[in-house]
Amino acid sequence: MMLMLNSSYYGIEGTPYHIDDFRGGAFHHTGVGRYEDVMIRYNAFEDWLEIVADGDSLILNPKAVGSFEFMHNGINFLYRNGYRSNDKRVEREHYLQMLHEGAVVFMKRHRKELQKANFDPVFNTGSKYDRFVENESYYAAGGRGDHLEPVRLRRRDILALMGDRSDQIEKFVRDNRLNYRSEADVLRMLEQYDRLKNGEGN
Repeated sequence: MMLMLNSSYYGIEGTPYHIDDFRGGAFHHTGVGRYEDVMIRYNAFEDWLEIVADGDSLILNPKAVGSFEFMHNGINFLYRNGYRSNDKRVEREHYLQMLHEGAVVFMKRHRKELQKANFDPVFNTGSKYDRFVENESYYAAGGRGDHLEPVRLRRRDILALMGDRSDQIEKFVRDNRLNYRSEADVLRMLEQYDRLKNGEGN
């Protein structure tokens, strides 16, 4: 299902998009197949994919698009839906960015939320305009499971993902001076966990 895009975001500070510009990418349409070399962008407020076709901007139904990907600053961004989280904040039509797919599947949800104007003229505080604010959250699943656990970037949560190798991961963190609050460092930990599970690490 495709709908014409009729923007209703005028007068709001910021944008509803994860990355503002359309990017060359691809998406998988359920029951049809993969479409490549398409200009796409992800609306993180509405949680849907927008594409350019014949000069028009179109909205794709999340129930029909199971995944999409695009390049930005040399990084491939891959999104999938079909998951559900235990905290009930992720439903099957919601898209998540795939950060790591191994013994642990690690994902990030990008959300744009609309913060209403709250200006107080008496104290001259607050915002005069509605604005979009970004909210990010992390989720993980073991193997190819589709049921997600919320994860915070902190030592307890990250080590719990790798409980059977937590002592070795802690040593890896110390030896490499990694930070549990850094997304990039957590991805290094997960890569090391995969090596350990495959008998390749020490």
